[in-house]
Amino acid sequence: MIPLERIAFSFNFLFESSPSNSPFKSL
Repeated sequence: MIPLERIAFSFNFLFESSPSNSPFKSL
């Protein structure tokens, strides 16, 4: 089972390397 922290880190990494049109960028 993957820790929630690791999931959050993965999402953060994806959004950081993705265009600024990502939904979490505005949060």
